[in-house]
Formats: sequence, structure tokens, C-alpha cells
Amino acid sequence: MAIFQESAGTRAGYSNLKKGDIGVEVETLQKSLNLFFGGYLDIDGQFGSRTEEAVNNFQSACKITADGIVGQETWLCLDQIKYHIGKSHPTQRGGDRGDYVKYLQVWLNGYYSSQLAVDGYFGSQTESLTKEFQQHRSMKADGIVGEQTWSQLEQPNYDV
Repeated sequence: MAIFQESAGTRAGYSNLKKGDIGVEVETLQKSLNLFFGGYLDIDGQFGSRTEEAVNNFQSACKITADGIVGQETWLCLDQIKYHIGKSHPTQRGGDRGDYVKYLQVWLNGYYSSQLAVDGYFGSQTESLTKEFQQHRSMKADGIVGEQTWSQLEQPNYDV
């Protein structure tokens, strides 16, 4: 089951990609992964070991099967990152639900390699990890995701 449903910012007609594939679609994949991982991959159109490692880590952050194969669920999660990144986001806090919370949870999982569920519910675990992130970034650790927290979340600086 996909964590994000097809909506604004997503597209149909995905090709499955895996290690050994080459071409323009692999370049698109690498560019999308670099939005999340901060320029880790060379954009060479070759699905090699580094791309596979990035795909596995991205899939883990999205809480989808980390098999290194880019299918529908992986494309949908990548499309959500591309759609939302750099845009204005509503403030999120404990008790909130929806795709913005899922988006938040994916970013937090990426930073902390956590086991945080990507369920769209801003519960105690999401709040705790948000506070940890805010504290690490020298922000007020209140667990509320406002403009400053969103901006810092979308500035990846962690290792793949």
C-alpha cells in the first residue's frame, strides 16, 4: 500500500528501475534522490551501486520495502518530495493528520534512520523526534513544525 496516494505532484506511467538500468529515467531518478540527499549522486544515467544504496535508504525513510527497485511506491514518495520541497507548508503539531505529516515523517526518518511510522499522524513519536531535530539545529524545541523547522528539514546534510 502506497504511503501517498496519487494527487497533485504525482504522475502515472512509472517505469520500474533497478541496478544495471541506464538512460534518461535513471537520470530523473538520480536528480529526485539528490533533492532528498543533498547532491550525493552523480547524474550519469547509470543505476549503479551508489544509486541502489540511495534508493534503499530513501525507501527505508518512506517506510516502503527497501529492495533497491524503483516501483510505483518509490516514485510516488519521490514525487511528493519534489512537489513539496521549497514550498510554504502549514504548521504541524501534535494531533495533526495528513500528507504534510507524512512528508515530515519521511524527512525525520531520513535524518535519523528512525523507525518512525509514515502514517500521517503527528503522535508522540513524531513530536519527540521533531523536538530532537529542533534541538540539534539550535531551534526552540517545542515539537511544532513551523516555517523555520520546515526550512531546516529541507536542508539535507546527512550521509546516505
